[in-house]
Amino acid sequence: MKNSKGFKNLHLAVSALLIFVIAAIYGFMPEKIVPALTDFKTDSNDIKNAFKAIMGLYLGISIFWTAGIIRPNLWHGATLSNILLMLGLGIGRILSIVIDGIPSEEMIGGTVLELILGIWGIISIRKYSSISNS
Repeated sequence: MKNSKGFKNLHLAVSALLIFVIAAIYGFMPEKIVPALTDFKTDSNDIKNAFKAIMGLYLGISIFWTAGIIRPNLWHGATLSNILLMLGLGIGRILSIVIDGIPSEEMIGGTVLELILGIWGIISIRKYSSISNS
C-alpha cells in the first residue's frame, strides 16, 4: 500500500515542484525569461511587481500542494486546487490558441503539461478520494 500512497501524491509532488521552479523564475528573473519566451519586455517596475505577485501566488499554491502530501486531511483540497489551476491554465491556453493563433513550442508544451497534470488530478481524486464516492 505504501507504493499506492506514493502514486496518490505523485501528481501533487510533480505539480508543486514545477510550479515552485516556475515561480522562482518568474519572480527573480523576469527580465531574462519573459523576453526569451515572448517578445514582451519587463523593464517597468510595475511589470516586475506583477511577476513577483505571480511568484507569490505560485509559491503559496505549491506550499498548499506540499501540505496536501504531508497531511492527508488536506489532500482532497490540495488535489481540487491542483485540478482547477492546471485545467484553468490549460483551457485558457487552448482558448488563446483558438482566438490568437499558435504560440511557441514552449507555450504548447506548457499547455500539454497543464492538461496532463489536471487530468491526472481528476484520475487521482476519483481513485483515492472517499468524498468523490459518496
